[in-house]
Amino acid sequence: SIGLSDDIQDIRIDQVGDWHIKTIATTASGASISAVITHGVPYIHLESKDGKWTIRAKDLFEMTDQQPGSTILKVHDNNYLVTWNESATVESSTTSISISGSNKIFVALIDDVKNRSTFNQIKDSPIQ
Repeated sequence: SIGLSDDIQDIRIDQVGDWHIKTIATTASGASISAVITHGVPYIHLESKDGKWTIRAKDLFEMTDQQPGSTILKVHDNNYLVTWNESATVESSTTSISISGSNKIFVALIDDVKNRSTFNQIKDSPIQ
């Protein structure tokens, strides 16, 4: 799961398009996260003014192919590209990652690590 440092209290649909929806989730402290979810697209753009993210997994994951501002998370046999602002602070364990100082996160399910560059080209182009 991907969220903010505080637990989400409320989720609402903010926008509906032909092929996408935009949701906004809010915490008790007033921080919010917005997500654009698009039909048939294996990635998601997330934004938060708070800039403090927590990525958690029920099972162990492995961070591989780390580069400034991104990593590949391997969970079971699935590879996820996760990107953030290069100046952000990142702390990780075997089941969670904390990212501070990045207003945007991009997560993509990728079939092969060699296709990372394809998704790097679209990480800064959210669907509106």
